[in-house]
Amino acid sequence: MNGRLTIKSDSTSLVGSVIKIDGKEFPVTDIVISGN
Repeated sequence: MNGRLTIKSDSTSLVGSVIKIDGKEFPVTDIVISGN
């Protein structure tokens, strides 16, 4: 199964927002996750 999740935002309203994946926090400003 191939999957890819790309989330990018330049909106200042999202500054400080994070996405939690597997217990890790990633900034919403620039996230690129790819996997095979």
